[in-house]
Amino acid sequence: MSVPIFTREIGKDVWVRNSDTSGVPGTWMHVTSDEIKPGSSLDVVENQDTLIDALVTVQREGATGYKGTIDISKSGTASDEMPADLGDMAKAVPFTATGDRSGRLIGTVVDIAAVKPGAGKEIRTFSSIGDPIAINPPPASDVIEMPSDVFEEMNTVPVR
Repeated sequence: MSVPIFTREIGKDVWVRNSDTSGVPGTWMHVTSDEIKPGSSLDVVENQDTLIDALVTVQREGATGYKGTIDISKSGTASDEMPADLGDMAKAVPFTATGDRSGRLIGTVVDIAAVKPGAGKEIRTFSSIGDPIAINPPPASDVIEMPSDVFEEMNTVPVR
């Protein structure tokens, strides 16, 4: 099952929407960036850097694609339990990445189900690259403060 997670960050305010976590579809959960641990799943900037560091093998696939393996225990996106649950398989999880004609990354798929059937895939897409954007906070009526149990789960730094 795929559960999309949406994030918005404006200044020190961070909003996360994930119906599987909050239990209320359409609800945004708010937290301030001062509370976020570097390297946790809430740390969007750090996770992009650690994802690159976690690559084990990479091969070109076609004109704009790549495939390979990633060590999810180093990726910054896995929970503490996932690498332990996968054991040595966590060190070689298949992934694919797609670029556009200009060579910019537009999507990644980490196929955890390939090493643990039923586990699913982590899918990221990037769009409107280079276009001017205006990020607005979600409507106040759709926002709750992030519950402490959800914050504790999402603000955990994976053991590397």
